[in-house]
Amino acid sequence: MPKVYEKDYSYDVADHILAIIDQTNNNSSFNDYALSRLIEQNLVNKTFKYTYAANSDSFTRNQIDNGTSITENYTIQTDNNRSSSIR
Repeated sequence: MPKVYEKDYSYDVADHILAIIDQTNNNSSFNDYALSRLIEQNLVNKTFKYTYAANSDSFTRNQIDNGTSITENYTIQTDNNRSSSIR
């Protein structure tokens, strides 16, 4: 039985995570940009794409799963930079 918690991680020169590979060779890849914000996450059978408001108070996550798209809108707390609500 594979050890599901053992994973290999790869990083870029700025220590941003690029990929996670588990013991069954499932690969998750990540893309970010200059502000260290995640803009795309590719999993085995789904993709998440992120867009951010210009004033950094919210972001949108679009999930694409087998041709079906689901959009979630998040509000970001100004005091701790955590998402506080989903609209």
